[in-house]
Amino acid sequence: MFKYLQLFKKLLAVAWLSCLCAMAQTAQTAADVPSAAALRPALRAMGTVTKFHRMAIGEPEMAAETFCDNRCFRRWKQRMELLAKPLLVDFFVGAMEITGSYDRTSAVSALYNPFWDTILLLELNLPETGGKGAITKFAMLAGETFRGETPAKYPIKTVVTKNSLFLELAIVFSKTAEHFDKTFPQKATPSLGEFSLSNMDDELKLIASRAAMRLIFIGRMLKNKEQAKIMKSMQIILQHGDRDDFRQLFTSPRDDDHIRTIMALPDDVREQFVIYSYYELKDVAVFAYIPLFMPRLIAFVKVPKEQSASPSLEIYDLNDSAAIVEAVNKMKGDGK
Repeated sequence: MFKYLQLFKKLLAVAWLSCLCAMAQTAQTAADVPSAAALRPALRAMGTVTKFHRMAIGEPEMAAETFCDNRCFRRWKQRMELLAKPLLVDFFVGAMEITGSYDRTSAVSALYNPFWDTILLLELNLPETGGKGAITKFAMLAGETFRGETPAKYPIKTVVTKNSLFLELAIVFSKTAEHFDKTFPQKATPSLGEFSLSNMDDELKLIASRAAMRLIFIGRMLKNKEQAKIMKSMQIILQHGDRDDFRQLFTSPRDDDHIRTIMALPDDVREQFVIYSYYELKDVAVFAYIPLFMPRLIAFVKVPKEQSASPSLEIYDLNDSAAIVEAVNKMKGDGK
């Protein structure tokens, strides 16, 4: 385990260097940055999706009724009934927003949940002079279907995998984001195309069965009074704890960087941390927390089943996924 953590620290360092290189390249090409006027439709699309997303976290059907046009909402009512409200809420809580193709009056955006490996594609009609945009078409697909892969029987996060949980999430997120960018490049005509005609009934049955399995794992944890107590106490520390609170629980020096990262977050972000996933592994129970409205940040608390061992803390940013996966692949290629 220690060897793996040391490797992961090296990967994060490589990721940071990659980010610095990207920033340097961005500075060199500043003259190519689109004007504010050219970016305005993208900003309107982002604003529309964000408002829809936030409302959907509490009331998915109300959000659809508010933001979909009449024809689109009728289709939502017909299709999405296969996903019960608790499942849809769970999807939206862990979903990240992506913007793709756009022009003056329309755009393609998406909400992608890496824990579900499921994407909700949205085609938008945008107002030219402010106001609320409208969702005109949508499609909800398993990540494998969207990427052209064979769908797995189970979602990746409900079974034990050979990689760490964050690396698995980083892999699937980076693959999906890359495929989305290729499928809906910014300068292309904004259209869902064949995706809006997909057979969503079969797709949603697969998604619903996998999503229900996710909630079963959470339910098992909540029924276990001891695990539920640990979950709640860790959540309170993530939300409000000071350095002494963290150090009383997380005693290993390798936790220090993660503690500093959490302590550096704005209070309004920390206060939004909620339990999102729970995994019972052979020697450890893993609690995964994300802040509402910022699910790109994932904090993992690992509690060893051996009572004498201390829990460990990790926090990662899914926006670093591509750089980290690239670093892992390079190290595998080098045989290291």
